[in-house]
Amino acid sequence: MKSSPSDHKEAAAKAASYWLVSLEEDPDDPTLKRQFQSWLNADAENAVAWKNASEVYEMMLLTSPKSTDQWPVEAASGETIARSSFSPQAVTVSQTMRPSRRDSGRHGSARRVVRRAVLGGIAASIAACFMVIFAPSILLHVTADNVTGSGETETVTLSDGSLIYLGPDSAVTINEIAQNHRDVELLRGEAFFVVTPDPNRPFQVHSGDIVTTVLGTSFDVHLGEDNASVGVREGHVAVAGNISNMGIAEELTAGDWIRITKSGEVQRGNMPLDFIAAWMDGQIVARDRILSDVVDDLRRHFSGTILLADVDLAKKRVSGVYNTNDPQAALSAIVGAHGGRVTKISPWLLVVSAG
Repeated sequence: MKSSPSDHKEAAAKAASYWLVSLEEDPDDPTLKRQFQSWLNADAENAVAWKNASEVYEMMLLTSPKSTDQWPVEAASGETIARSSFSPQAVTVSQTMRPSRRDSGRHGSARRVVRRAVLGGIAASIAACFMVIFAPSILLHVTADNVTGSGETETVTLSDGSLIYLGPDSAVTINEIAQNHRDVELLRGEAFFVVTPDPNRPFQVHSGDIVTTVLGTSFDVHLGEDNASVGVREGHVAVAGNISNMGIAEELTAGDWIRITKSGEVQRGNMPLDFIAAWMDGQIVARDRILSDVVDDLRRHFSGTILLADVDLAKKRVSGVYNTNDPQAALSAIVGAHGGRVTKISPWLLVVSAG
């Protein structure tokens, strides 16, 4: 079977990640450099993949804040790790690598964490990673009425007196507040709604394929990458949707919550009222949730980037209450139950790897 252009690019990107890690570990190995040069010259796509991989690596690991000439790397345990002098940009079609020290001891251990992140979480899909980390959400800012950044919240007062408490890294658009209905859409993140009672004007919140309808109540809506959830603090709501050709219709009262995945799987339960919209009190409450989903929630409270490098760790399930006011400590608690480790590469980059 003939491979497609996308398969060819993906193979080149994966190979670039391999060379990135190998050359970082043995920068002065002449045989390795000759093999790398042969690979680089063999295909134009290889040169493009190498350029992309090295640029992202440099940006994420070697860029220092403007006010400081050089920042150290600090592990989650508090130890400070010197940056390696390796520079992937020093390896090109016509150049050989600059001399570089090899890390050893505790420095080497921490650097290996970074290498695994590069190999497992960055360069396998380097262009997509670059867009996720660095590209601004331009379209969202254009389409949404209200948008918050990481760690930011906003209170929106609607014309009918209803309130929207918009969570960090979230976006909402007000579709219409009319005489016979009220309609808003959660485009990203999480929001807590306090709806002014009006039996003649149902209040609807769209979140992906899910529609939550109320007459007057307070409830939380969360929109994730693979699911949407609703929790009720007061009153009564109806949750409906059509997902994967399956009709969903559920009713919730105070303390009830429901989570619906994109595949149509429905989970529901009951929790203390204080746990609903716990983000408003600086907490994430997780009950048997996929670890990567909980980390996604924490990302909205962290002004930098969290890289979850281990695929198996990401699939684990966690339960607990985590403090969003200290994202690094919360992240360590989330992954620590399954032996995960958090390495602080800079104030803006935390890397999670298997222990």
